[in-house]
Amino acid sequence: MIDPGANGRQFDDPADMQQRLRDAEVDALALVDAVSALSSKLTVDEVSQVACLHARKIARAKIARLIMVDGAGNLKLLKSSPGSIHPAKGTQQWAHTVGSAMRNKRPSVLRDGKRLTIYFPVRKEGKISGVLQLDYPAESPDLTQRAQRLCEAVATQCGVALERAERADELQRLAVTDPLTGLGNRRQLLHDLRREVVRAQRMQEPLSIVMLDIDNFKEFNDSRSHIEGDKLLHTFGRFLAKSLRGMDVAGRYGGEEFLLILPNTPIAGAQELLGRIRSDWATLSVVVTFSGGLASLHPKETAVDVVLRADIAMLRAKRAGRDRVMVSDEIHSPTSSS
Repeated sequence: MIDPGANGRQFDDPADMQQRLRDAEVDALALVDAVSALSSKLTVDEVSQVACLHARKIARAKIARLIMVDGAGNLKLLKSSPGSIHPAKGTQQWAHTVGSAMRNKRPSVLRDGKRLTIYFPVRKEGKISGVLQLDYPAESPDLTQRAQRLCEAVATQCGVALERAERADELQRLAVTDPLTGLGNRRQLLHDLRREVVRAQRMQEPLSIVMLDIDNFKEFNDSRSHIEGDKLLHTFGRFLAKSLRGMDVAGRYGGEEFLLILPNTPIAGAQELLGRIRSDWATLSVVVTFSGGLASLHPKETAVDVVLRADIAMLRAKRAGRDRVMVSDEIHSPTSSS
């Protein structure tokens, strides 16, 4: 029923108005849930997952995907809900379609006979850096304005949450990274080593640790300058990282000392690896050499124990004339009951 107002205006039917109020309340709750969930997530992966889940739920989509431009300027599928690979991912057409949707700066709809796809631009750091993509069966009706507004809001909050998560990731990375070499610092090394010690003891697999120290580094620093010393540390650190397997870990333990963690590697395998590293380094640098200490994890040792033994073996190599690697004395090794 429509009643004229005192000034001639017509008022909405009460039942219709109540329904609109209920719809508005549902929309508000859905948006609050999405914003709250995005605000509580700290990692890029978590933010991506939550954005896809809420957008898919709000819009009743078959699949929701978050596609962003990475640091190299390439499109990257961050998340899909439910998990799946985009049917055209990596193709020129896919890149063109997503790029066009980003350039439109507003929701874009595409029907190709196989599916209905809607793209919502995601703005990050003041510019559109990706899209929140919703897929439907080809015969699906267009998205309602109500659902579209909600998805736009989710995409906006997704961009804000991604910025925050990326800043947190960067701060975390800086906290555990040596700025000079780009390798893990002592904090990261000890974290990785404790994890590998637990894994090796549980799986009853060998674990070798190597402490390396650049010979006569102070003299090099004093004679060549600290700038040249920093360059040497950087070069040596990157050289070690490239010399190892994907499962191995290299990091700067402190000063001119570097630590290698070699999972599932017995003493003989570690010695063979170190022989190759010494040979390769000699072909790159005739200016400096390095000394090392090698220790293999004992069944009841802690991470601190095995590092101490590797360090003692490295000091023995120094005293023996440098430019060599010595193995920890397996008989007189320290042990710990903790």
